[in-house]
Amino acid sequence: MTRETMEVPAASAGERLDHFLSAALSVRVDEARGLVEAGQVRVRGRTAAPLRRLSAGDVIEIERPEPRRVLALGPDLPVLHDD
Repeated sequence: MTRETMEVPAASAGERLDHFLSAALSVRVDEARGLVEAGQVRVRGRTAAPLRRLSAGDVIEIERPEPRRVLALGPDLPVLHDD
């Protein structure tokens, strides 16, 4: 698991937790909501609801799984031109 901590800037005050996480983590809103519902997100040390409105200065702690490595497979392509 990877643990991340971030502080809510004043510009994001009043934003929903799931929408804030979606933008901050570059994931879809439903993925961010899933992290919150699974208890992997804490706001000020406590679990929170996805619809919670954030305040400036709130500290958010996120635990999420390590990214999976995916081997890219494809056909061998011939070299048509080489500089």
